[in-house]
Amino acid sequence: MIRAYILGKVNPNSERKVLDKLKKISGVKSANITFGSYDLVVRVEATDEIKLKNIVIDEIRKIPEITKTLTLIVQKV
Repeated sequence: MIRAYILGKVNPNSERKVLDKLKKISGVKSANITFGSYDLVVRVEATDEIKLKNIVIDEIRKIPEITKTLTLIVQKV
């Protein structure tokens, strides 16, 4: 299991709309609005790196209101 946090920037005033879309994506475990440099933080879990890539590139980044993402893969300890 691979876990990652994805930070996202979105178009002004579209945070709630994007949040609703994110919560419908398989693999998204939580999504929250944040303050600061990024507008959202999303926790994702996937079975492998390919599935994680597909979630990020093919689903999350295809949401039109998302303008930028930063993916942070969690290290197993």
